[in-house]
Amino acid sequence: ILLAQEVVLDHQLEWAVEKAKAGNLVGARYHVLFALANRSQELQRFAQELRPLGLEYFFDELLYAASFDPDVCAKLRQVTLAQEAGQTALASDLLDEIPSHLQSLPICLLPRANNENRRGYRHFATRLYKRIARRWPLDPVGYYNTIENLMEDEKWDEAIQVFDQAPESYRILVLSQQHRTQLDNHEYKP
Repeated sequence: ILLAQEVVLDHQLEWAVEKAKAGNLVGARYHVLFALANRSQELQRFAQELRPLGLEYFFDELLYAASFDPDVCAKLRQVTLAQEAGQTALASDLLDEIPSHLQSLPICLLPRANNENRRGYRHFATRLYKRIARRWPLDPVGYYNTIENLMEDEKWDEAIQVFDQAPESYRILVLSQQHRTQLDNHEYKP
């Protein structure tokens, strides 16, 4: 098991580069955070490889956050694991342990928004997703989640407006076409 874990971790940078070259910034970010949660000492190497591939915005934040809290990736991974286990209160507590001046960064706002969404505070989560979209205008995550929430709230015109503003990195996602169909039909299917 330990050997398999090492093999998977050894390939995260390669897979992140592959995703970034394909324009899939979400996939690239996933591989980065997964790897650095386990190997924070590789942050500079990942940044050097991935910044030129469209992830400057992400690594600017990550390097800044790591300069104050070298374990920030591990903490964000713990938040994700708590959320996946349905432990939203624990996830909130873990997010609150991150230094307060880092909590306004999109890398910290995203797990908070996801957590608020899971807790049923969709309106608050949507506001956070919109902030993320403004701060990361080339990354699809803020747009995607905003559109999802607006459709669920049946705010079709606003969802269409966000869809039209979304970057190319959103449009390459298969789910963006599903969104378009749902928006056209004014019918949300999670």
